[in-house]
Order: sequence, then C-alpha cells, then structure tokens
Amino acid sequence: MCDRRICRVIYIFRSVAGSQTLRELGCNFMPVKPNFNPDYLYFVTTSTVKHIHLFRQDVIKRIIVDSLYHLRTTRQMKLFVFVIMPNHVHIIVHFSEEYHLSDVMRDFKKFTARQITASFKRMGTQGF
Repeated sequence: MCDRRICRVIYIFRSVAGSQTLRELGCNFMPVKPNFNPDYLYFVTTSTVKHIHLFRQDVIKRIIVDSLYHLRTTRQMKLFVFVIMPNHVHIIVHFSEEYHLSDVMRDFKKFTARQITASFKRMGTQGF
C-alpha cells in the first residue's frame, strides 16, 4: 500500500511509471487538486496542445525564457530551475502570497501563447 504523498507524486509523474496505474501501485484514492501554500516550492509542467513540438526553435525558446525572466524580476515568483523540452516546459518555483500559482501560470501561458502565435505569423508556415 502506498503513502498518500507518494501516490500524489506518482500521479504527477505517472508517465514515468510506464503503463502502471495508481490502482496497480496500491493507491486507492482519487488525486485532489492541492491548495495553494506560499511556503511550498512547486514543480509545474505545462505542455502544448496535442503535444505538438513547438519549442524546438530558438526564437520560441527565447520567448519562454524572456517570460520567465519577467515573472522573476517582477517578483511574482522565485525561479529555481527550468527546462524547455520540445513540447513542454518544467519549472520549479516558489510563489509569493500576493501572486498565486494559478494566476501567475494563467498570465504566463496567455502572454507566451500570444507571443508565439505572433512569431509564427511573422515566420509564416515555416515554423512547423
């Protein structure tokens, strides 16, 4: 039987565990959305729609890095580490009390999506 905290981590990283489900691992509960706590670090993953490989080009990576830099310098979050993969981004961050995880991530995704769309429009269909 697995500990609830471990099951949550397994749920987050379920793709790493292969084809095993939570039930097969002995976890008999439905994962819940955690409450925001400004004392915690958060491991956040955001991915592209249908896992399209949009982040291969340096121009797009620069947009993401610049967006993260802006959030860090405006003190909306304290960025510890990030990695940009071809179709998703991982970040480990600490959010302050006045800037909640959901609000910061909403604004980050909204801004970067608009910038990436504008970049693809400038490049034409060569972006894909």
